[in-house]
Amino acid sequence: MGISEGVIEQVREQVRIEDVVGRVVSLQAGGRAGDLKGLCPFHNEDTPSFHVDMNRNVFFCFGCQEGGDVFNFVQKTRGIGFIQAVRELADEIGIVVTENSPGSKKQYQKKQSLYDVCQTACAFFHKQLMVAPQGQEARDYLLARGLDSEARVDFLLGYAPASSEIFLSAMHAANIKVEALVEAGLARYRNADRPNEGVYAMFRNRLIIPIRNAQGRVVAFGGRRMPSDQKSPAKYVNSPETPIYKKSQTLFGLSFARGSIQRKGRMIIVEGYFDVIALHRQGFKETIATCGTALTPEHIQILRPLCRRAIALFDSDEAGVRAAEKSLPLFWEGQIEPLRLSLGEAKDPDEYFLEADKTTDTFEQLIQSAEPLFDTKISSLIAKLGTTPGAVEQIIEQMIPILKRMPTLAKQGSIQSLASKLGVSAMSIQSILKKKSPTEPEQKGPEPSIYPRTFSDLFWLTIHYPEQTFEAFSDIEEPEDLQIIYFGVESSVLSGHDEELSVFVQLLQGEPLDEVLQHIAQEPFRRMLLSQSMLSGLFAEESAAMAARNLRDRLEMDACWAKIKSVTAEIKRISPSEQSKWLEQLTLLQNLRTTYEKLNQKVNSPSRSVS
Repeated sequence: MGISEGVIEQVREQVRIEDVVGRVVSLQAGGRAGDLKGLCPFHNEDTPSFHVDMNRNVFFCFGCQEGGDVFNFVQKTRGIGFIQAVRELADEIGIVVTENSPGSKKQYQKKQSLYDVCQTACAFFHKQLMVAPQGQEARDYLLARGLDSEARVDFLLGYAPASSEIFLSAMHAANIKVEALVEAGLARYRNADRPNEGVYAMFRNRLIIPIRNAQGRVVAFGGRRMPSDQKSPAKYVNSPETPIYKKSQTLFGLSFARGSIQRKGRMIIVEGYFDVIALHRQGFKETIATCGTALTPEHIQILRPLCRRAIALFDSDEAGVRAAEKSLPLFWEGQIEPLRLSLGEAKDPDEYFLEADKTTDTFEQLIQSAEPLFDTKISSLIAKLGTTPGAVEQIIEQMIPILKRMPTLAKQGSIQSLASKLGVSAMSIQSILKKKSPTEPEQKGPEPSIYPRTFSDLFWLTIHYPEQTFEAFSDIEEPEDLQIIYFGVESSVLSGHDEELSVFVQLLQGEPLDEVLQHIAQEPFRRMLLSQSMLSGLFAEESAAMAARNLRDRLEMDACWAKIKSVTAEIKRISPSEQSKWLEQLTLLQNLRTTYEKLNQKVNSPSRSVS
C-alpha cells in the first residue's frame, strides 16, 4: 500500500508551502529573504516563533519544535494521515493519485464518485431555484429574507421539486446510478429489504442548502421546508453521514470563512445555515455553524489553528443557552477563548437586521461587548440553584473542572468573576482548585523520549514494514547472528539491553506486535513501541528499505564516534614509555576516523534521501 514516490515528489514540487500554511496562519515577512513568520498553530503563543522557509518549502516553530514539509503541516493541522494529506494537496492542483493497494484505490474512486454525484445534484437543485417555474415559491421566500440572486449564487442555493421523479430522471440522464444516489444520501430505498422496489428522493419540495467541506467541495445538503408545506413535520431534512460527510468533522461556511477568521482573529459560531448566510451578507464572513450537531472535539481540532477566540451566537432560549454552556469546556480544552453574544429581543441575525436602528456597526458593538461564556454559565447556575451556601458549593464544584482547563491569566480573571458573583473570596476558590479530586487522574506533562530518534524510527520501520526493513540486513549472512552482530558491529550499538535487540529480531522475523508486547519488561520501551505503532506515514512503503539502510548506517556511525571518543581518551592515558601501545591505539583511531568519514558520506549522500 502507498502512493507512488513520483507522485509525491510532483506534488511537493508544485505545491507552495506558504500558500497552504497561509490558509491557517496569518503570515508576515520575516527577517530574511524567503522567510515568513506567524503565530504557531500548534501551541499557544503571543510572539511569533513559527517560521516558513519559502526557499526550502519547510516550516519550523522555535517554541514547540514542530516542523516539516507541506505534507507534515497538512497532517498536523487537519489530523489526517500522510496518504490523505498527499491526496488533498494533489487534488487541489489536478494531479490524479493512484495507490498500489487495490482496496485503497477502490475506496478513493468511490469517494471521488460521491463528490461527482453531489456536485451534479447541486447543479440540478441550483438550476431549479434560479430558472424553473416550480422554484418560484423558493425564490420569493429567499427574497423576503433579503437574499438576492447574488446570495443564491454565492452559496449555490437550490430547490428540490416536490416530485421524486423529476430529480431521479435528471440524475438518470446524467448517468448516475441509483446505488450512488443512495450512498450519497440523496435517495432512499422504498423498501430496504427489497431494493428492486425502487427509490424516492431524499429532498422533496424543499429549499436546498449545499454543505461544503473545508476544501469547498459539496459533500451533503440541508433541506428547509417550504412555507406552503403544511404536511411535513420536520422543518429541516439533512443528509445522512456518508463516506465523504461526517457531521462531527464538518463546519458549514468554513471554506468561505477561513480567510476572515484569520484576518479578524475571531470566529462567530451560530446554529443555523441561514444565520451563517445572513451574517456573511452583512460582512461578517468569519461566521460558521455546525451541521445539525453539537460542537465536537473534532470541530475544535479544526478551528484551533485558525484563531484563539470564539463568539457563540446561539438562540436565546433555554436550549440555546444549554448548547452554549455545553461547548464551554471544549473551547478551553482547545485553548480557545469562548464568548457569548446575545441579540436581545431578536431571535436570529435576520430578525436583528430587520430593525431600523440595527446596522453592521451596532452588531460590531455587540461583538465587542460579548461576555465570557464562563460568566454566562455562572449566571445560569445561579438562576437555577440560587445563592444559598449549599448552592454556592454546588456551583463552585461544577465550575472547578472548567477552571482547571484554562490558561493561567484567563483562570485568574475567571476566579475573580466567580468569587464576585457568588459573594465568596477568590482565595477560597483557589484553595479548592488546588485540591486534587480522588477520582481525578494525576496530571503529567509529556515525558521526553529516552530513546534517540534514530532508534525509534528504526522500530517504526520494523513494525510497519518488516520485510522492506529486513532488506537493509541482506549483507548479514545469517539472520540469527543478529543476536550477536548488528549492522556489522557489536549488538551494543542498538542497545545495552538484550530485550530491545531480541524484540528487534522478533519484529523483523514477522512476529505480531501484540504478542511481542506481552513479554516486554521495560515499560518505557513498551510505550515507545506502542506510540510508534500508532504513527502513520513516517516513511513511504517505497522508501522503507532505503530508510532502514540509512538508519543502520547512522547507528553504526554513532557507534563509531563513541569508539573514537573512547580511543582518544585511552591515548591520553598511555604513558610515554609505552610507545608500541601508543602507536597501536593511534592506528586504531585513524582507522576509526576513516570509517566514520565513509559512513558520514554514505548517510548524507543525495541518493540516500528518504521522503
